[in-house]
Amino acid sequence: MQDPESFHCVMGPVLVMAQLFGILPVSGILMPSPLQIEFVKFSVRTIYSVFISGMVLFMATLSIIHMIKTLDSTTFEVQEGIVAATSGAIFYVNCVMGLIIFFWLSSRWVNLQRDWRSMELFIDRKSNNGIISDIYFFESFLFLIGRTMIVTLLTARIHDQSKVILPILFTCSASTYDKETERLLHLLSTDNITLTGMRFFSITRNFLLAVKTNQDLIKNSLAFHMQYDSFL
Repeated sequence: MQDPESFHCVMGPVLVMAQLFGILPVSGILMPSPLQIEFVKFSVRTIYSVFISGMVLFMATLSIIHMIKTLDSTTFEVQEGIVAATSGAIFYVNCVMGLIIFFWLSSRWVNLQRDWRSMELFIDRKSNNGIISDIYFFESFLFLIGRTMIVTLLTARIHDQSKVILPILFTCSASTYDKETERLLHLLSTDNITLTGMRFFSITRNFLLAVKTNQDLIKNSLAFHMQYDSFL
């Protein structure tokens, strides 16, 4: 399947324009897969590239001859004389060197593109694994928060149920009222029946509201300080 964002597909139109100037004479650059790229020594593209390189080499030779003839002591006395004498030679020599490098790269372009595509597939798999890890992290985090809230609410029901049973004990008949009932009634009336956190706090519904209120206060305080700092 063709990936329009792959390096091979993105570079295809660019290489088509480059081949008009004899650069990188390989075939299959517009094919969907880099496996279809080929470099043929005796092909129209290769012959055309060699022809363009020969013409540029010829122009570079003429430019060097012109530079040798015009570059003398008087050239340094004329404004921009050195530029006029050497610019052509420098330009065409650079073009020849570039064409030679790209021609040398043509035979290696096939393996380069295949290795590049393999690296892209590896990065895509790694990115997918990263997405799965992110999804797992958020799901685990939500599960942890949900489980904590459920356990806390169920724990707070201990205190709620202790308040529910107290009116029932007050309406207990004399025939069923005994010392155990009296002891339980006294315990529920005088003691706070809750689970505690190391006796530092009691887990009730009011405790949950207090935690939420403190979070809001901290959040509002931070927002106020940030606005105050930005104002200063």
